[in-house]
Amino acid sequence: MSTFTIRTLRPDDAAPVLAFEQANRAWFERHIDRRPDDFYSVDGIHAHVAQFLEEHAQGRMHPCVIVDEHGQLIGRANLKDIDRKRGVAEVGYRIGQQQAGRGLATAALQYLIALAQDEWRLSSLCAYAIDGNGASIRVLERCGFAQGMAVPDIALVAGKVVDGHAYALELRAAPQRIIVIGAGIVGASLAYHLASKGAQVTVVEAGGIASGVTGTSFAWINASCAGKNPIAALRGGAIAAWRQLETEVPGLTVRWHGALSYGTQDGRVSPSCILIERARISQLEPQLRQPPEQALYEPEQGALDAVAATHALLAAAQALGATVRTHTPVLGFAFQDAKVTGVETAAGVIEADVIVLAAGTGTAALAQKLGASLPIHASPAIFLRYQAPPGLVHGIISSHVMEVRQAEDGTMLAAEDYVDEAPENQPAAIAQRTASAIRNELEGAEAIAPAFACIGLRPVPFDGVPVIGYLPQVEGVYVCAMHPGVMLAAIVGQLASGEIADGQPASALEACRPARFLAC
Repeated sequence: MSTFTIRTLRPDDAAPVLAFEQANRAWFERHIDRRPDDFYSVDGIHAHVAQFLEEHAQGRMHPCVIVDEHGQLIGRANLKDIDRKRGVAEVGYRIGQQQAGRGLATAALQYLIALAQDEWRLSSLCAYAIDGNGASIRVLERCGFAQGMAVPDIALVAGKVVDGHAYALELRAAPQRIIVIGAGIVGASLAYHLASKGAQVTVVEAGGIASGVTGTSFAWINASCAGKNPIAALRGGAIAAWRQLETEVPGLTVRWHGALSYGTQDGRVSPSCILIERARISQLEPQLRQPPEQALYEPEQGALDAVAATHALLAAAQALGATVRTHTPVLGFAFQDAKVTGVETAAGVIEADVIVLAAGTGTAALAQKLGASLPIHASPAIFLRYQAPPGLVHGIISSHVMEVRQAEDGTMLAAEDYVDEAPENQPAAIAQRTASAIRNELEGAEAIAPAFACIGLRPVPFDGVPVIGYLPQVEGVYVCAMHPGVMLAAIVGQLASGEIADGQPASALEACRPARFLAC
């Protein structure tokens, strides 16, 4: 069979359509109603094409033409009477006499089926054929259409009224189109988990991958909490979720070296917490100059390189078919019948069935564009990185003096509270003071030198509880904003993807719903 292309009808197709209809008029009138004579004129065809294009713009039909390798029009195929609320449409096609019997009708119908499923997101198609049109009936049945009820007086052919049948096809469910706004570690985890469930995922990021707070995170993975906590169940699943991801995602590794806490008096504990004495502390962290008499040791805890983990998760999502668009700010949202149907970017609208706001501190502004007020503030913290000899810190040390951990290459990470804007409390000054404290605490740390210091802005809801769930103010928008994001990214990606893709509510997320702010 010769090469052909099926595409959407254009205004400049009027002349080719007229030539095609005139050349095949007698052929078509053997099996369908006769068109009026004025249809076969320049004015008639222009009016016909204009009507079809108007109906296409209104979302009521999708007219297509079939052209050969020379650009000659050889067939037509249409989705008609599209009803997106009911998810149905009618198919129609007509193939030129010279191309009959070459499989073009089957190819055209298969194209319409794919168009109905993937672009129009329809659930069923119908068609009609007169009882004597065996070729058309065979094409319908070959493409999966089943014969339905009889339709008397379906057409007037050669002056005779003829009967026919309706035919129907149930379409496979099209993959959910989900846009995740934000390419930090939370957005990356969501993208991977959603793609794993078969969703068609697009990640949209205003900057680069992990360019927000993810890149300035201490990235401590722990399940500790102080007292009664509304998200205790969520925290409790964090470590297991990260361990699961390690087995699934190439290049994602966590350093599970445990954590020592002493002198902080913040009351944070976890089920795996062990009270240990000085001798054991010295075994775990031999470089401590003056080990405390006692410390809490949590052997199951760990840390990761949050930027590398984000890249690994997005690469795994892309391997499953996801698309990542960096440096693509969201300018607004598209709506249809009070439902959000896409995001507006400089390159145009990206359509979606569900949009997930996972943009860290930018989440509140995005929600504001949708008429929703989310009290999420940008909470500052100091992130520090040092060049240091390897082996100074084996796990994580959190004390009243310092909160530090060390990578295998010797890079030492530290976190400090933000104080104020005074010159002596700027990141560079704090980096020097923290370096001095580390040198006093650790044997062999004399050579450490500040390499990087900055203020990271963490998305913290005013009540401290993550905001996870569908926005009640507008349909089709799901929110994921939280601190600590790195710790919760794996478990939230797992549970939220189940809610979005499978419709399975997660009880561990009940305290996190955005609806709690409606009464505020």
